[in-house]
Amino acid sequence: MSSIYEYRAKVIRVIDGDTLALAVDLGCDVTLNLTVRLYGVNCPEMKGDTRVQGGMARHYTSNWLQEHASATQFTQQVTLKTHKDKREKFGRYLADIYADGRHLNADLVEAGHAARYEP
Repeated sequence: MSSIYEYRAKVIRVIDGDTLALAVDLGCDVTLNLTVRLYGVNCPEMKGDTRVQGGMARHYTSNWLQEHASATQFTQQVTLKTHKDKREKFGRYLADIYADGRHLNADLVEAGHAARYEP
């Protein structure tokens, strides 16, 4: 599936390894706060038996953003690509995150902190 929409976004918070809160720049001085789920990956949960692995995935995502996202006044800027009208079961948009020529979704899988997942 190809990405349809591409935006610049500031990272507000890393919720868990595969979920981010973003301030998405829609253009014309319009910003939308949005929670997105990374497309095509599934990280361990932050609760229950997988909480340690979930914490490691969240830590990896936070560090990835610090390393690759351009920082401006204590925020990380990333490129967000959403899949047209594609939301997951909790209503979050599915997205690919890019920064510094890297793809967060793919890097999470490659580093062993996420499994490939097709919604």
